[in-house]
Formats: sequence, structure tokens, C-alpha cells
Amino acid sequence: MLVIIIIAIGVTLISLTSNENNVSKIGKYIPLNVKTNSMEPTIKKGDFIIMEECEPSNLEIGDVIAFFATEENQVIVKTHRIVNIDDSPSGRSFITRGDNNDINDSVPVFPSDVIGIWGNVRFAKVGTILDFISSKYGFLFCIVLPLLILFVYQIFKFIVVIIEEKNAAFGKKSGNNKNIN
Repeated sequence: MLVIIIIAIGVTLISLTSNENNVSKIGKYIPLNVKTNSMEPTIKKGDFIIMEECEPSNLEIGDVIAFFATEENQVIVKTHRIVNIDDSPSGRSFITRGDNNDINDSVPVFPSDVIGIWGNVRFAKVGTILDFISSKYGFLFCIVLPLLILFVYQIFKFIVVIIEEKNAAFGKKSGNNKNIN
């Protein structure tokens, strides 16, 4: 039950600290679930990674960054490696590519789009588990149902204690009456 409570607290904390783009930030750390295999073998689909806030001016070629990108008119989070940096007069931008991709990303990443840098913290398959727990059925089966079972069990124990106390009190009254006669 302790594990379930810890997971519930973790999922709640991540949910409560999410911004409008569904990116959580706990202090300077940004937990992310990896949704694609574009960074394999370094980072695999279903992994849970921890990004750290960074100053975009300190980023270098080879750094793995998370950033906002637009695909099919929807803002998504990508995690790719910086393969080139363009320091043009109009501003700095980063050319990125997934380790498992053959070509660079078509749109450069601007400093305002950078979410954080990956510090090599990766929990294999935890992202898949958290995605399931965050789903409607996962939350029901992994959080609500075990907590409901725990609640019913505690009520049962409470009723048993009350019955035992009543029986003990009744036994003392009956026992006292026998001694008086």
C-alpha cells in the first residue's frame, strides 16, 4: 500500500505542477515521458527522463534537450540532440536530430522553445507505467481501487474493534454480576 500511496503522490505532484503545455516542473527539474523511439538507443520509448532547466546560451553541440515543437498544428515536446548551433545576427538557434533519425529536424529550435537539458537520468519503462496510471482506467485500477479496498478494510477493522470492545464491556458487566451473587 505504501508503494501505491507514493505513486499516487508522484502522479498528483506531476499533474498539479503541469503548465498549459502539460509540462511539469518541480523546482528546476522537468520530468518527461518519452513517447517515440527517435532517441534510441540512448533514450527509449516508454522511458521516464528528468530534464533540468538550463540557460540556452550555455548549450553545446551534443547536448540532449527537450523543446517545444509544432506538428500538425499541435504543440508537442521533443527530446533530441543538438547537432549544430547557428549564431546568426538575427539570433541563436539549434539544429537538432534524434539519435535514431537519419535527417535533422526541419525546423530550428530557438532559445525560447528550450525546456531543459537532459542530465542522463533515465528510468526504463517507468514512463509507460505512468502513462497508464495517468489514463482513466489506469487511475481507476491502480489508485482508486486499491485506496477503496484499503478504506473498506480499515472500516472492517474499526467495526471489529468496536464489537470486541462491546463484548469485553459486556463480559465485564456479566462477570461482575456473577461475583456479586
